Amino acid sequence: MGGNSSKPQEPPKSVHPPPIKPWRAIVFNNSNYTSLQKEAAEHKPHPKASTTNILLVGPVGSGKSSFVNSVLSEIGNDEFHNRVRYAAMTRVNAGGTVTRHLRCHIHKNIKIFDTAGWDTENHFITTLRFEQIIDGEVPADTKFSDISTNNTTVNGARIHCVVFVMSAHSFDSEDSSLLNALEGFIGVLTNKELPYLLLITSIDTETDDLENVYKKADVKIKVEAISNRLKISMCNVMVVSNYFQELKIDCIKGTLLLDAFGQMLMAAKHFQERM
Repeated sequence: MGGNSSKPQEPPKSVHPPPIKPWRAIVFNNSNYTSLQKEAAEHKPHPKASTTNILLVGPVGSGKSSFVNSVLSEIGNDEFHNRVRYAAMTRVNAGGTVTRHLRCHIHKNIKIFDTAGWDTENHFITTLRFEQIIDGEVPADTKFSDISTNNTTVNGARIHCVVFVMSAHSFDSEDSSLLNALEGFIGVLTNKELPYLLLITSIDTETDDLENVYKKADVKIKVEAISNRLKISMCNVMVVSNYFQELKIDCIKGTLLLDAFGQMLMAAKHFQERM
């Protein structure tokens, strides 16, 4: 009998890029997650400081306020019964900064200062205003437009660590003058010997796959691009995915958030020791 006796060809298998060697080791399990929560919630500043003060700086829409909400939800999970706390105001596609004042969010002896998006119309004045905030010359709840670069007070909190917040979504489209200004501001921090870290938010990764975020080649390429542009060492760069629409905190997402926050607290404490 005639006919084609050859076996039908199998469809080609999908090709996945090989995983890269993890460039940061983070343990994702309930034990480590609980330990990170406890470490942050029970943080104590160096005896030279009464509180640990962290300042968030970045362009509009970078995720500063969302990070505040995310971290406060994690370290206050006992009080809020594992629910996400939206203490800092956020909006979708607001078209401008939502935070217009220097907002201070407090958990025990930790103060997180949320700020207005970097003013791209006057980088020089913006830099001077942030420098005053760092030096403790601006009280909390002061409106940014009311911060005078001529008058100083001593009513503010001295900052112990500055965190630059950049969105992975918008970095490629950021104004080069803004990036130059941020780079110049880093020079100011270097002169003050003040620690600074880079926080990259809004990583496009499903929550179930976030534990592999430091194994993904595309994430590393993005992180390296931002790190190189701002001349910040990769060891001082952290990647997170903020809570934005969730109602409950999550172990995987929370581990990344708490690991990043722990780095901030450690950097601040080292600075406090040198004060």
